[in-house]
Amino acid sequence: MQNFYKEYIDTEQALKTLENKIKELRSKILAELNKKRMDKDVTPYGTFTICKRTSWDYTDKIKKMEESIKLEKINEQEKGKAKASVTEYLKFVKDDETLSTSN
Repeated sequence: MQNFYKEYIDTEQALKTLENKIKELRSKILAELNKKRMDKDVTPYGTFTICKRTSWDYTDKIKKMEESIKLEKINEQEKGKAKASVTEYLKFVKDDETLSTSN
């Protein structure tokens, strides 16, 4: 097996560990800013700002309209009116049994 496959797996795991650490730190920073009733904090490392994103929950009327649009999209795809674009990417599925025997 190529060494870069194992390196990919190890790097992916390290990234997950770092992402979890960032989530933990983000929560601590948000809690600290909220405790101080601050929207932002300018530090020697940079400015940390609380940002807000609004999400909407629509009425059944709008949800039905969205469903209708989905069906129209499928119709256009099937009739060849819609144009597809294909993007290539790498997918990796971890095989726990294989990994435990390769260490």
